[in-house]
Amino acid sequence: METINSTVLEFHTNNETLPFPMAFENEKFGIFTVKMEKTDISTIPLFILFTIDKTGSMCEWNGDNRSSKMDYVKQTFRNMISYLAKQDLEIYICVQSFNCEVSVDVEKERVSRDNMECLIQKIDALFPEGSTNIELALTKATETLQYYGKAFPEHQIAHIFMTDGEPTLGKCSKSELAELVDDRFANIFVGFGIDHNSSLLKTLSDKKNGEYQFVDNMENTSLVYGETIHRFLYPALSQVHIRVNNGLIYDWQTNTWTEQIYEPVLVSEVEKTYQIKSSTNNLMTVEIWSDDMCVCNDFAMPELVDENGETIEHDLSKYSFRLKVQELLFGARNLDTRNLQDKMKIEFKRVFKKMRVYMRENALVDDPFMKLLCDDISVTYRTMGTRAGHAYASARQTSQGRQQSYTPAQCVDNNQDIFNLTRSNAIGAFPRQNSIAGPSLLEDENSQQEFENMQMHRLDVVNEDGENGGNVENPIDEDDLDNFLPSNSNVSCYVTQSGLQTMRSMSQGVNDCNI
Repeated sequence: METINSTVLEFHTNNETLPFPMAFENEKFGIFTVKMEKTDISTIPLFILFTIDKTGSMCEWNGDNRSSKMDYVKQTFRNMISYLAKQDLEIYICVQSFNCEVSVDVEKERVSRDNMECLIQKIDALFPEGSTNIELALTKATETLQYYGKAFPEHQIAHIFMTDGEPTLGKCSKSELAELVDDRFANIFVGFGIDHNSSLLKTLSDKKNGEYQFVDNMENTSLVYGETIHRFLYPALSQVHIRVNNGLIYDWQTNTWTEQIYEPVLVSEVEKTYQIKSSTNNLMTVEIWSDDMCVCNDFAMPELVDENGETIEHDLSKYSFRLKVQELLFGARNLDTRNLQDKMKIEFKRVFKKMRVYMRENALVDDPFMKLLCDDISVTYRTMGTRAGHAYASARQTSQGRQQSYTPAQCVDNNQDIFNLTRSNAIGAFPRQNSIAGPSLLEDENSQQEFENMQMHRLDVVNEDGENGGNVENPIDEDDLDNFLPSNSNVSCYVTQSGLQTMRSMSQGVNDCNI
């Protein structure tokens, strides 16, 4: 199909060289990779419903910055409306804000250059006050989506729901609130700041066509909305099912092996890789279905041999490490006791050290894919057991599982331990790192590269005189998870050029939103 550039189905050659053994000796570990073509902007009209939390907590300042949470939301909407007005696509928006009541701030309107200033003024008029009734907000949102869906069934329809807290009025049960979400539509739930109820939003997003995003730093608001908007402007395939015959595929959402997984959308230019396994790999096939049509059917290539008749080995160890990291992230997301936390942190450290040794032995210390896995482990480990631990674990698991462009970096002073541990004595305690805070996407590419180079230099350089601490015989163990400094980068190795461009377009002036 013209929207698919290529697919590759391959298996690791020698099970004995895998860093983590397979469950059964006769199983072969492999990956399935699909690369999408660059596509033009969608021609299908798009309707986006925005639900915005305007409770009193939204007036809180962003750390030492003189901008409030609501200021960042308003600045992001200015950029977003300006960006959407320039697109060659029929785009409609509706904006509903909520506290103890729901207000319709923007009725369904098509975004254009002619009305964009009027739309911006309506968003600027939002004033935060009152308590939080998520039940009322979800009920109103679902009514709006269903009404629009009946009137315009051929349109793309999406809902972006943002909150910085948890319900204080109305229904508060996760299961009851989840029943209010209509999973026929795309529902993106954005947790704003470390005080939101991440467990609730993750439950809501676990429904079909749902997604969870976490804005840990208010300056990254535009990046989250930018990536989300991009997926609706440039969908290559929608309603995608990846089906495996004579094998299984890993489902990161349930941490299980299954015959089929679901992707709401595969975006233009994206390349996605999925872990697979089979005991009859020579018979295995993978099908891609989109909108109930089979658009691709791939099978494993036979083993290749060199001129000497020797089998050419495929080393997929990187993806075995990815699988292990995803399993750990799933476990951290479902952490509920201190005893389990202590055991899990020991396992995190063991896997991390093994991965760092592999990276050094295979010249992969600077590999973006492996560095992201290191950051996934480090950020989750450092925040585990704190009030924001579940949010970071869930968000990092989601961004790695969906292979998203944006991922939250641990950059907040977040030392409230939910298991009442003394922070300085807790496993994985770490000092404040204000002096090495990483740059945001808003800075130029050179400064970002310089920062990453500096970080890797601090991690990896131990000269023969031992000037980086210790000596050659007893160097600082930078492969110990407690000593590792994550990159603090919010942009993953999965980002595409066009996706990055959209995110940057919505980021202009966000650091200057002192209103």
